[in-house]
Amino acid sequence: EEFVEPLVLELLNDRLKKSDVFYDKHSLKVGDNLWEEIEAALQNPAMKLFVFVISRHVLSKKKWPQYEYQLAHGRGVRIFPIWFQREDDKDFSQQVSEYDTMREPEKLLAEPVRWDEVEQKLPSIADKIMQ
Repeated sequence: EEFVEPLVLELLNDRLKKSDVFYDKHSLKVGDNLWEEIEAALQNPAMKLFVFVISRHVLSKKKWPQYEYQLAHGRGVRIFPIWFQREDDKDFSQQVSEYDTMREPEKLLAEPVRWDEVEQKLPSIADKIMQ
């Protein structure tokens, strides 16, 4: 929440239309089937990029985020991983290797963002996503 919401707002700020971004808070309505909506978004041929924000919170919830990641990976969608880290987080490679059994951690290069530099890095990360 403290990173994804500001990132989505930055991407929508003169870069993308709301309809170009699937983000649960903007894309889902009350009563929608969460599984079906996320799966439909990830299987949509228009999807060109899956921005995957990796954090201690995400890595502790293996079912949902891992399913989303594997679905995007299996479809061959370009994945843009962002490592949202706290000071006491373990090594990125170690955590990802426990999470992603489909690729070697050294081949998953993520944009590192510390919690205390979110505001400073958001514009440059949004620019990289748009490339």
